[in-house]
Amino acid sequence: MRPTSSTVDHLRLARGTIASAILLAGCGGDQLADRQEPLVDTLRGGTVVVQNPARGVWDIDPGARWTVVESLRLGSSDGFGPDVFGFVSELIVDDLGRMWVVDAMANELRVFDADGLFVRTLGRSGEGPSEFKRVGPAFLGPNSTVWVEDLSLLRWEVFDTAGVRVEGHPVPSSLRGGLRHWTRDGLLLVLARLPGSRPMVGLVVHEKTQDGAVEPEGRVLELPPEPRPEGLIAVRSDRFSTEVPAPFTSRSFGVFGAGLDYWFSDGRARRGSYEVHQLDLDSGTTRLTIKRRFTPAEIPDSLRALAIDSLRQEFREQGMPTGALTLDVVPEEYPPFIDFALSADGTLWVRRVFPDGLVGFDVFAPDGRLLGRPNMTVDLAGMRIAAITTTSIFGIDTDELGVHRVVRLDIQRPGGTPQSWAGAEHQ
Repeated sequence: MRPTSSTVDHLRLARGTIASAILLAGCGGDQLADRQEPLVDTLRGGTVVVQNPARGVWDIDPGARWTVVESLRLGSSDGFGPDVFGFVSELIVDDLGRMWVVDAMANELRVFDADGLFVRTLGRSGEGPSEFKRVGPAFLGPNSTVWVEDLSLLRWEVFDTAGVRVEGHPVPSSLRGGLRHWTRDGLLLVLARLPGSRPMVGLVVHEKTQDGAVEPEGRVLELPPEPRPEGLIAVRSDRFSTEVPAPFTSRSFGVFGAGLDYWFSDGRARRGSYEVHQLDLDSGTTRLTIKRRFTPAEIPDSLRALAIDSLRQEFREQGMPTGALTLDVVPEEYPPFIDFALSADGTLWVRRVFPDGLVGFDVFAPDGRLLGRPNMTVDLAGMRIAAITTTSIFGIDTDELGVHRVVRLDIQRPGGTPQSWAGAEHQ
């Protein structure tokens, strides 16, 4: 197995230390140097390009700035209660605000209500109905159902809002795990192997038949190509030759909207800005390109050294040479962002490291305009964002000891949510 690393992994490691482009569009970022309003342009093909300056709406009107505060934390390192998690692989939030926690180590789901009270456990080890041999991805389905994949049996177990198993389906792919998503129009998107084609993996659209079964075949949609990673370290020995990404190098990222739209970024900065693109997978066009001018954050030398030491340890454990792992291969600046998520109100939340060394969000309105950085009272460094609703952010937090906890962060908005955002197109 090849060593891997991510910005979140290295930030978690140091929590005690620190509190081809998709679209060659528009003009360079230099036009934004002295501007306060974004530049908006519509290209000939219909793509809307929004070039945001460094300052957002909340910088101009601080009284409108949102605040994010922790309101609930589930998880304990002691005892045998339902809130003692082994490994939280997935977190699903339903329409009632209940949290469906997938514990891969226990091979089960645990449901907690909006107040954090334990409701029920679903699943157990086995091969019968409602049982899992190896629990995998979970995602929301039609009629508020929850679909849970068994990675060994290659099937989905489907539960209703009461936690009752209502149906089961074979997974129409030999690819274990990966992207799975139900659109608002009742289409099931599955990342699958495509034998005899290039690329060998693609996104297949499945529909349900009249009798409720998932069609085994479907049409293939084209996902954006993965760019070659930056900062690759060449590792060679007498036995093998490979390349691994250096710590803190940028990476591509993507999430689904509510329909056949896919939000994607190659993770790289261009002319002082990062870019996120809303792609229409059905037509193969780009609906919206958001550009955000930003100031990179410097990585402390102590954290760079800690990251390379951690990678050396991984190499040693796997019998790989460590001669190429020097401090010079680690970037001096953080990548433009860590990841991003879409909210139920149509806003886009881009998580990144700011120049003050703290992890926070850039929040964009549904039209691509930069709102700004919300006030934060919680550490996001070791957190994986699972879902964002109109009122809350849900995440899986991991502390320095590797203990998993489920966290809810409430979003306080002085002016409320603009009515014009209701039913935003990409939700």
